[in-house]
Amino acid sequence: MLDDLNYTTNKVEWSFETAIIEKDLDDIITATENTSNHYVYVETGKNFVAQVGYFFDFSGVLLLSFDLEKGVLNWSTGNSIQNYDFSQVGYFPSKNMTTILVNNGVLIFDSMGNKLFLISSPVDYSLEYFQEFPDYISVVATSIKNADKYGRTQYNLKINVDSKKLENVNLA
Repeated sequence: MLDDLNYTTNKVEWSFETAIIEKDLDDIITATENTSNHYVYVETGKNFVAQVGYFFDFSGVLLLSFDLEKGVLNWSTGNSIQNYDFSQVGYFPSKNMTTILVNNGVLIFDSMGNKLFLISSPVDYSLEYFQEFPDYISVVATSIKNADKYGRTQYNLKINVDSKKLENVNLA
């Protein structure tokens, strides 16, 4: 298990088993542990604006990195995408899925970087970010037209890998 995750603006470190892992990175904003997917996520950027993200396994091996400004995403397998306009990356190796929010929807890759499919954005929804549930991944979306009787407009849209569609599951 991972212990003692600490970070400063230029270094993140943690201990795993008998090793102490240290990563020197510029402009660290945050570092978090994801126990269900067994990685440490580090977000960096100037003036506390997220720009680059790194996913390390607990032993310190880089699994995936992305740069929002450059539109680049690199998996440790050597697969990569270049020149994409994306705003959010979700990495869920326990479900063999990498999700990327792009202008027209959600790009779905497996956790090794092989492109699977694109799900188009539903009409009248703005896709915001990803959320993991025990049985599925969802996109939290804001509806432009559909509010419940209390005025709530954010919904969990389940990524259905079989139908390659987003399904409205519940309020976010």
